Amino acid sequence: MALTSPARMELCRHLLGEPITTSELAARLGSSEPQVSRALRTLREAGLVRSTRDGKLVRHRLATDVIRRLGQDVLATVAR
Repeated sequence: MALTSPARMELCRHLLGEPITTSELAARLGSSEPQVSRALRTLREAGLVRSTRDGKLVRHRLATDVIRRLGQDVLATVAR
C-alpha cells in the first residue's frame, strides 16, 4: 500500500541515491516539509525507508534490500 501513491513513488526515486534530509527532499519535489514528512513516515512504517540522525539532521535512505525482496519489478519501477 505504501507504494501505491505516485507522490511516495517519486519520493522513493529521490531516496535511491545518497541519504537526504526532509528539507532537501521537499525542495527537490516542490512540496512542503510536512507533506514530505508524512510520506516518509508512511514509507518508514512499511519498512521501505531508513532514517538516521547525523547531529541535528535526520537523513533518509531507501531500504533497497527490502524493496528487492518485494521483487525486481518493484525495484525497477522505483528506479524509473
